[in-house]
Amino acid sequence: MKKLFLALFFFSAVMVSAQDLYIKSYPSNPVIFGHAYNISVESFSDDSYVVAGHLNSANTVGSLFIRMFNKCGNEVWHKEIADSTVQLNFVSLNIDSNQNILISGLYDQSNQSPKPYLIKLDKSGNILFSKLLGSVNGYNHLIYSTSIAANGDYIIYGMYRYTPSPPNNQKISICRLTSNGNVQWAKNYDFGSRSWGRLTATRDNGALAFTSNTFYKVDSLGNIQWSNQLPATSYLYAPIETDSGYVYGRYRIGAIDRGTFFEIKHNGSLGWSTDNFMNF
Repeated sequence: MKKLFLALFFFSAVMVSAQDLYIKSYPSNPVIFGHAYNISVESFSDDSYVVAGHLNSANTVGSLFIRMFNKCGNEVWHKEIADSTVQLNFVSLNIDSNQNILISGLYDQSNQSPKPYLIKLDKSGNILFSKLLGSVNGYNHLIYSTSIAANGDYIIYGMYRYTPSPPNNQKISICRLTSNGNVQWAKNYDFGSRSWGRLTATRDNGALAFTSNTFYKVDSLGNIQWSNQLPATSYLYAPIETDSGYVYGRYRIGAIDRGTFFEIKHNGSLGWSTDNFMNF
């Protein structure tokens, strides 16, 4: 009887712990919710999470939606940010160390001179600030990704068109702002490429970025510490920083390459690499 009791207690404990796991689906009727895409999910320290993305609806050119859920998947609040005449394109979602929400993207993407925007909300959905970033001359300024620095600053990575017309008029750009949204500095870099890339904040308060097959590391003031050209940079996920360097990975199905991982050491040299890691 004692063994039976222990067994019943064990299965009861398993079922109780399993209640924290769930699968939920949410309505996506285009008449009511529009067509949502380019969606990102980030979690808070208490296991609640926020979902954000781009929304096409009948009443707007293009808007943003932000939805907050508790750890059981129940919606706590939702917010839509829209302009009836200007398209808002969603690019990135981040949560800072104070559990604030940072949304970024392109404002007026259909125009010849779109501008990156930055919107900061608290965990209750209240907007703390919103900011447009653009050049003095009104030239094109695209945004590729954002990241939160070790000291809480916000770093925006993109492309800046510094003359009104081609050719050779575009450079990669990094802009660093305080947590209050004030611009500290903005710098342009010429690596012979303006291809899409990604920037990730590093433990030393700097950042690691790539464009095309060029990887480079900058310090907290935007000074280049090293740069290196490496092959096969398409479809890379955000890296994980370890004690010895930065680990990148990607997974593709259509063009083979099912699970490629490689390490870039802190000095910029290539460490280990592996191909077809998940080619079962």
